Amino acid sequence: MPRKYTYTPRKHQHNPEERIAAFWAHVDITGGFDTCWACNYAKDRRGYAVVRVNGRLEGAHRYAWQLTNGSIPPRTEVCHRCDNPPCCNPSHLFLGTHQDNMQDAGRKGRVHPPIHRGVAHHLAKLTDADVILIRALHAEGLGSRAITRRYYVSHTTIQQIIQRTTWTHI
Repeated sequence: MPRKYTYTPRKHQHNPEERIAAFWAHVDITGGFDTCWACNYAKDRRGYAVVRVNGRLEGAHRYAWQLTNGSIPPRTEVCHRCDNPPCCNPSHLFLGTHQDNMQDAGRKGRVHPPIHRGVAHHLAKLTDADVILIRALHAEGLGSRAITRRYYVSHTTIQQIIQRTTWTHI
């Protein structure tokens, strides 16, 4: 006869105060408000600590923000001043849009432009000279279908080159 397994919730899952205390017990706050408070929960692939809240995974820094400052508005990110993904120190966190977060990362030198475009991309079938010639042929009146047959790439690729949505650096 197969065994029946029953789910036994942890005692702090139903008591909000105990759930909050259990969260903060996993955060190293020994350095005070000036230092990063590292959360020792599991980390995602980008290094952010994650915690299970109401049955779903949430960034620990987002949960720390909610515990200390209240809810997070829609389409708003919890950003780090310290750029330390596992940090949960509320004084190191601020709210912003995705654009605010990217601009902050750019100012700090953490966002790099793509370096694999054009012939440097590992899937490139055309050269810079091909792209220049494709645009010149189209400007002279040759149709995109005829250009497609000449270069053995998709019609969409040729259209994107002509419309300058790809190969924009040329």
